This record gives sequence, structure tokens and C-alpha cells, in this order.
Amino acid sequence: MSNLEKEPGSFRDPLGYIVSQKNEVYRLISHKAKDQFVLVRQNKVFHKLIKEGKIIDEELVDLESIKQRVSCDYSDIFCAVKHPKIKFISYPYEWPFSLLKKAAIFHLDLQLELLDENLTLSDASAYNIQFIGSRPIFIDSLSIIPYVEGDYWAGYNQFCQHFLYPLLMQQLLSTPYHSLLRSNLEGITVDYIYGLLPLKKKFNWKVFLHLVLPKKLKALNKIEEKLVQKKVKNFSKQNFKNLLLQLRDWIDNFSLSDNTKTTWEDYENENSYSKEEAKAKELFISEIIEGKKPECLWDIGCNTGKYSLLACAAGAKNIIGFDFDFKALELACLRSQRQDLPFLPLLMDFRNPSPAQGWLHKERKSLQERLNADFLVILALIHHLVISHNVPLESFIDWMLSLAPQGIIEFVGKDDPMVKQMLALREDIFNEYSSENFEKILSSKARIIKKKIIKNTRTLYYFEKISLSS
Repeated sequence: MSNLEKEPGSFRDPLGYIVSQKNEVYRLISHKAKDQFVLVRQNKVFHKLIKEGKIIDEELVDLESIKQRVSCDYSDIFCAVKHPKIKFISYPYEWPFSLLKKAAIFHLDLQLELLDENLTLSDASAYNIQFIGSRPIFIDSLSIIPYVEGDYWAGYNQFCQHFLYPLLMQQLLSTPYHSLLRSNLEGITVDYIYGLLPLKKKFNWKVFLHLVLPKKLKALNKIEEKLVQKKVKNFSKQNFKNLLLQLRDWIDNFSLSDNTKTTWEDYENENSYSKEEAKAKELFISEIIEGKKPECLWDIGCNTGKYSLLACAAGAKNIIGFDFDFKALELACLRSQRQDLPFLPLLMDFRNPSPAQGWLHKERKSLQERLNADFLVILALIHHLVISHNVPLESFIDWMLSLAPQGIIEFVGKDDPMVKQMLALREDIFNEYSSENFEKILSSKARIIKKKIIKNTRTLYYFEKISLSS
């Protein structure tokens, strides 16, 4: 059997670490965590939450068999558990507003359920939550610890930085948080958001309590004095619950402002196709996906999720949708949540996709390192990258083929109204951009299995990458 590799991000947890290989994921628990590990698993709520799909499942495995497969130090390991593998690991800076909000409420609800049974969470990292479709699940079982009466909420500051302050940026300032979260893995600080807020917004009592007051106390060094030096132990469980409930009620009422207009939020309602053309496009896509039933389909440029839902209905088992328009993604999230679909919409600009970052550039993996698609759908996107952003046509095709072994792409020709609009105010330097040249390049690297002209300017291709052994 293959060796198990230690996950680079595991260095943050002194109580254990994750090792994995392809579809195998194990958590190794140190002797330091033995008492805590046993106490938590003796509590009925832990197993109840696993059964309800709120905490990731685990199975105790033979430690000796794991030791033989790891090259890292295991001298301090007490036991090992096996977890089911999450289909796709996403990060908070890729989550649309609705998903970050849902994750925040999920974290608070989980805390409330644990507190009822005298357990709590040692931190409030958003990275401890993943999504299966649109459903959140908690993946860091070692951060569940016994509750000690009087303890302050240790994860409060982290919750604000990872959840509350990013959501407030969107809620109060209509400013997307994604690029800021991506460049600050520890979250958005109170100093940063305090400086952005206009004075009148600081008079809201909840904003004052969770943002203005922490900022003032920090400036006076009172937080450290109270919580560290004096080690105050008078924060009752009921006060803890009240704080969680107050935050929950507040965040539950957050919503995206309708005043912010984005480029592609109304794209689905535009009449790019006649009814007959739209029907032909849907039929072409449905028939191919029904025949393949891909395990994981990536919908690049998913917009509001129309074709992702079509892929779900056609039998795709898991769908990851990507788009850079956060308002369009909100409708995609709503659609997935309403129907509880295996569809995860994520914010991604493929001109600048999520990089490898964090400690040693390994703590958070790049999108390319997380590739897991066996089928690709790229509809009406090629002209945006090649014409609007000067991506060479062959480079686009190489990139597309690097994402999945097969898929469907829609080519949009120069006579299309959208492309004409793009070229109206600039010189046409794109001599290589034609359906003939597109087919020539694609055919040299992949098999074009099926082709369908939807209208005279738009053509669908079903392709399969040529393997090195063929």
C-alpha cells in the first residue's frame, strides 16, 4: 500500500495531525489529547452530531498498520481514526456570501448543541468547516473539548475575524471580502474593518459591542489584562449561550445589498438564444452527461447555476461550479440549498485562481493542486478569456485539458454579438481566433467525439483528452 503523507496545514494542531493518500484520510491523535479524546467520545452528543452529518464521521483503526505507512514522527501517537474523504476542499475566500453566512450560523449552532452537553470548541477557524454540496460539515474533531464552567469563549476573536467581520464588510459596506480573506489567512482584523466603517454605522449597538468596543479595549490593552493576566472565570454558560444566540440572530438577518450591480448577475435572463436553440443546447449537454454520469463535474463559469442543475438532473454525482460574479453565485447557492443538491458554487476568477499559500506555500493548496474533476463544462467563456483578456487560444485549450480528461465546451465565434461588442472599442489582433483554428488545435490534443452547431456563431463540442498511452 502507498505511503501516507502528512497534510502541510496540520502543523497548527499540537494534539494531532492528518495523513492522507488519494481516497484515504486518517487523523493521528497524540498522547496529549488522550483524556480529551476519550471524554468527548463518551458523550452522546458527539455521536448524534456525526449521525446527523454535522461532524465528519470517524472509525478507529489499527495504529500499527498506519505507523508502517507514515514517514513522519509517530512516537507520540495514541491512536488513529479514519475519516471519509471530502470530495473537494474549498476555502472561506472562495465561498459566496450565502455560504460564509451559512458556515457562521452552523458554527454557532454547533457550539450551542455542544454546550448543552458540556462540550465546546477550542477555536473558531472557518477552515474547520467544509461543504458537501451546499451542506456544511465540521471536520476538526480534535477541536471539540470538554467545557469548563466560567471559561470565556476562546474562539470569539477568531470567529469575528473569520466570519463576522468579512460578512459585515459585505453587509455594511457592500464590499466583497474574498480577496482580503485570501491575502490574510488569519482573517480580517478589527483594526482594518474599524477604519473602513463610517462613523454613523458605528452607533449600531451590535456593531459597537462586537467591533467598536473590542477595538477600544485592544487599544487600551484591556483584553489581555482581563483574559490573560487576571484569568477571569466568571463567564457563565448562560452568558456564553446568550452571546452565541445574539450573534446568530444578527447574522441570520444579513443579506446582500440590492444596490450593488454586478456584470453578469442578469446573464441568464438575456436572450442569447431562441427557445429552440436553448432547447438544443440543453439536450446536447443532458444526453452526454446522462451517458457518462461523472463522479465530479466542474462547471467553469457556472453563473447562476442553470447548467449545473441540468447536470445534476442528468446524473452528475458531484458538481463544483466556479464564477467570479458574486451576485450571480448567490442565486446558484440559493438553488443548491433549496433542493439540497450535490452542487457547490464557489467564487473563482480563472485569470487569477486561488494560489498555494500559507506557511511554506503549502498550508492552503492551489486550485490546480485540488483538481478532482472527471468531466468539465465550459459554456460561453472562451471569448471572455481569449478576446477580453488576451489569453492565447492554444494556451486556453491546454489549460482546459489540464482540468479534466473530458468535457463539453462552447465556442463563440467573432460574428457573435457579444464578441462584436468586445471588439468595438479595440483593435482586432486575434487572427488565430476562429472555429476552424479552434478545432484544429483541439483535435491535435483531444478527440472531438461530438459536435453541435447551436446557432451560426455558437458551437458545442464534446471532447476527450488523448492519453499519453494512446
